[in-house]
Amino acid sequence: MRRGSSAVLAVLGGLGPSAAACSAQHGSGGVQSTYDSGGDTGTLSPTTDGGSDGSADDEASTSSQTYLRIAHVSPDMPPIDVCVALHGTGSFQGPLIGQLVAATAGDAREDADTDTVEGGAAAPGVAYSQLSAYLALGPGQYDVRIVSGGASSCSPLLDAGVDGAAGVPDSTNLPALAVDACTTLIVAGEISPVGTDQGVAVVMLPDDAVLAGGAASLRAINAMPSEPSLDLGLGSATMWLPLLTDVRFGAASTRANPDDGALDSNGYISIAPLSAQAMSVRPSSSDAATDTASASSVTVPLGSIVTTIAIGGKTGDSAHPPALLLCTDNQPSGGILADCSIAQ
Repeated sequence: MRRGSSAVLAVLGGLGPSAAACSAQHGSGGVQSTYDSGGDTGTLSPTTDGGSDGSADDEASTSSQTYLRIAHVSPDMPPIDVCVALHGTGSFQGPLIGQLVAATAGDAREDADTDTVEGGAAAPGVAYSQLSAYLALGPGQYDVRIVSGGASSCSPLLDAGVDGAAGVPDSTNLPALAVDACTTLIVAGEISPVGTDQGVAVVMLPDDAVLAGGAASLRAINAMPSEPSLDLGLGSATMWLPLLTDVRFGAASTRANPDDGALDSNGYISIAPLSAQAMSVRPSSSDAATDTASASSVTVPLGSIVTTIAIGGKTGDSAHPPALLLCTDNQPSGGILADCSIAQ
């Protein structure tokens, strides 16, 4: 799969393997933006795990980490970054992606008050249909604040030119992140909901880092604000076979077609590798052979752990049509973005 936004990747310079996929990060020793709990101070403190001298302190700082990536799948939201605070403290630190860039490439920004960096590249952040690489944090429960991509502070995301937007509230009821866990923070829904479309939802979904069994793994996430529930299947139109069913908005798959086996605890099902296979989603309540989004040539190689995210579909929005976003969860990213692309 190709990565999105080469302009964003250009910010990183020589980042190299430091933002590898979650399973490859453990023990990698690469430079990455790491946040620990700052002992008993109740605040977060940015560190890096590169340049270790082998001391006990270095070993302690890298042995107790959790890994978080940010998925921007809100069709009417501008590019974003996130700040985090230990739950209930209100002491937000970050923005995480901006801190990662600063920690690995020095101060890459020309001016903290502008949205450009040296060389004219776009400011750091994730845009719609992009996922960040996994970022390392100290385990624990966090509150999350969505901020503008390229922001120099943790000021909340406001209108940013989107008509009717009233801002995005902090998310404070999120589950704790465990040691060595790999998690995706999904930012979905609409900041300006239309009709019965879903408003902004910020959800943490646990990821698989190791192939649980079988030749490959696949799960589905529903991030279409106009679709309460979707079924994902192989094929399209009248040649469609359901695989993962009743995937609720803002959630990962929990059910599979009975003939296809059981899902693991994170919503993945074991499948045979796919080569140029058609794949589609359709409303769970629909009996018609009508695909909401489809792709004609999906490949899932042997050994891959793949997440398919149904995105777009905001009512009345032709600029962000329904689509399938495929991410290889166990593929090193080599930059600030995960290995994701819109399936064709």
